[in-house]
Amino acid sequence: MSFRIISYNIFKGGKNGFEQLVQSVSELQADCIGLLEANTWADDEEKLLKKFSQITKYPFSYLAKANTNYDIACLNKIKPKKSISFKNGFWHTILINIFTTVEVGEIAVVFIHLNPKAESDRVEEIKTLLAILKQYPHSIILGDFNSLSPHDPYNRAELLATLQTHHISKFGFDYLFFDTIETVESAGFIDCTFNQNYFVHTVPTPANNDPAHAIPLRIDYAFIAQNLIPFVKNVSVKNGGVFDKASDHFPLVLDMNITVIV
Repeated sequence: MSFRIISYNIFKGGKNGFEQLVQSVSELQADCIGLLEANTWADDEEKLLKKFSQITKYPFSYLAKANTNYDIACLNKIKPKKSISFKNGFWHTILINIFTTVEVGEIAVVFIHLNPKAESDRVEEIKTLLAILKQYPHSIILGDFNSLSPHDPYNRAELLATLQTHHISKFGFDYLFFDTIETVESAGFIDCTFNQNYFVHTVPTPANNDPAHAIPLRIDYAFIAQNLIPFVKNVSVKNGGVFDKASDHFPLVLDMNITVIV
C-alpha cells in the first residue's frame, strides 16, 4: 500500500488565496499533510481549520499552537494513533503524528518549521527534536528547515555572493552554514532527496514576495530514519499550475510503500 506524506508551507495561513490553497491540497491527494504557517487557523475554536478540512475532505485534523503566530496544522485521511505537539525549545512548534503500520509497527511523522533567523538556534532546535524522537526509532521529519544542505549542487561562491547582494544572512554571510542539516544526518537520518539524487528548489514560487526567498534554494526537506529507507517509493516537489500561485513555497511530497492500519 502507498502512503503519501506532504509538507507544505502555505504562507501565513493561505494569504495568497484560500481557494487556490484548497485546489492545491485537493490536487496533492495526500494521506497525511502538514500545513506550515497555519496562521489564524486556531481562531474561533479552529473555525478555519475545520472549514478547510471539510472542503478538502480530510476527516481528521490537528493543530499545533506555536510560540509565534505560525502554527502547524495536519490533515489526515487515516486517524493517527495519537497526535502530539511541543513548543518548549522551538521557535514555532512541532507536530508529531503516530501511525501504526503493518511493516514496522509505529512510525512517527514529524512536521517542523525551524527558526527563520539564526543557524545556531536551528541546530539547538534539531537537537531538542532528536532527543524527543529517541522513543520513536521509526521517524520521518518533514518541513521548512530554513537551512542549506551541503549536498546540493550550488556554486557556493556564487550563492554566497548573491546572498550578500540581497542582504540575506540566515544562510551565512561570510561563509555558508550547513550545521543544521549535518546535525540531522549525524543522528542517522537520511535526506530522501539526496538519497534519490533529486534536486529541485522549494522556494521561491513565482508568487513569492518574501525578500528572504529572493533566490532559488532547497529549504524544505524530508528526512527519514535509516531503517525506513527500503520503504521510500519516491520524493518530489510539486510545481507549475496552481502550485506556482498558492504559496511562496512548493509542496514537498514523500511517497512510501507502507501500509498504515486504519
